[in-house]
Amino acid sequence: LSVDSINTADLKELLKIYTWIKISTFSAQADNNAWLLVQHADRDPVFQKDVLGILDKLWKERETSPKNYAYLFDRVACSSNDPAQRTLQRYGTQGTCTGPGTWQPLPVEDPPHLDDRRATVGLGTEADYIKLFKDLCH
Repeated sequence: LSVDSINTADLKELLKIYTWIKISTFSAQADNNAWLLVQHADRDPVFQKDVLGILDKLWKERETSPKNYAYLFDRVACSSNDPAQRTLQRYGTQGTCTGPGTWQPLPVEDPPHLDDRRATVGLGTEADYIKLFKDLCH
């Protein structure tokens, strides 16, 4: 088993005891570490979707990072191997390199209001986000 698989299994055991690794109980760093495991558990989309349901309430209470909630929302929306099962992402965090120095988000809901939604979770503009990929896309 990979380290990620072991850590994800451990997190699943913790989530049998605690609703989530809440900021007020554990710390913002612990919340972020737990989220990272979930965000990258792409081989377990059911787990990702279950945690998204938990974080949907907690981000509004500031018990998890609103940004992390947004990233997981989009990851779940876009992650299905079957394109027919994918849904529109809400925050424009998931995308693909479309050429050297260019990145494009996968389809988003209500594109004219994307930056407004991003702002509600503490994300910068989509244009600034796209610029981050300038040197990452080859």
